[in-house]
Amino acid sequence: MGYFRSPEFDEEIRFYLASQGENKESLSELVQKAVSRYILSSLSKEAKDKVENSGLSQKDLEEIIADGLA
Repeated sequence: MGYFRSPEFDEEIRFYLASQGENKESLSELVQKAVSRYILSSLSKEAKDKVENSGLSQKDLEEIIADGLA
């Protein structure tokens, strides 16, 4: 279980969870949220980079978004 974490990191995480009124079972939920946020951030950056490299104007991009929402 501790292959990728230092004992200090493990202790800090457990202290944080305890300070929030959580228990060690909450660690799984915390990791799941962190991974979800990381993936969302990565996908958002990738999408932003693709839009910037696409050559679309701001107006074209807004029209595509509006059409998608309609």
